[in-house]
Amino acid sequence: MRDSKNLRLSEITCEHYEDLIGRIGDDYIEYRWKRNPVSFSHYRHTQKSVEFAFSSIDAPVLYLLEIGSGPGTWTDICLQHTKSLTIIDISSEMLNLVRKRFHDVSLNLLCGDFLADSIALPHSFDIIFSARAIEYMDDKGAMVAKSVQHLNPGGYLIIITKNPNWMDKRRDSKTFDKSRVKDIHYDWISWSAMEGHYRSQGLTQVTTYPVCLGSYYQPLKNKVGIKICDLIQGLIYRKKISPRLDFLAESYMTIGRKIYKG
Repeated sequence: MRDSKNLRLSEITCEHYEDLIGRIGDDYIEYRWKRNPVSFSHYRHTQKSVEFAFSSIDAPVLYLLEIGSGPGTWTDICLQHTKSLTIIDISSEMLNLVRKRFHDVSLNLLCGDFLADSIALPHSFDIIFSARAIEYMDDKGAMVAKSVQHLNPGGYLIIITKNPNWMDKRRDSKTFDKSRVKDIHYDWISWSAMEGHYRSQGLTQVTTYPVCLGSYYQPLKNKVGIKICDLIQGLIYRKKISPRLDFLAESYMTIGRKIYKG
């Protein structure tokens, strides 16, 4: 990988995942989500949250855009809720994995930086969904703004991303080398700031929900700790995130709706 000092976060992210997929091949989902009990617990939490988000939308969905699909971890859920799916990812290697997983499905795949002017979306969308991609984008506000521009009136923007208030993040930040300002895992946006971007773009019904609960540190990384976090997540993942509990949330999901213009 090149020296990151003069590269944008999106460029570093692209290089990172192109290199990673080149090394581990088709096993990225297992590598990312199923390599240990905590990450697998987070996989289950995310799956429940994504299913909840889509099942909560009662409006007809013809066109859906997934931004930052990765290998297609949540693409199967997207396909269950739309007649036409467009996917954009910055990594060509990730899109190759999507092609392999969904080789018998008609998908519109775009490779590139969502924020780049060169990315031409084919039409507007009823839902724009993005899981764990905005933290790798240089301008979070611009990502929300561009998404809203391509939402149909009455459409929904659903973003899942990592929570900077999470206990593990706070603990790791104490020893983080600040000279590595372009580290791809350290530019996270708070859920309150995310809600601010939604509202500044005119979205309504803006609500944030906790997604993954737990920790990679003791005592929550053991079987009992994971089970406790699973139980708590099952009770609160459909409720508005609480500032008192967001230290436990590794990630969150913000949903907002574009109003109809009279």
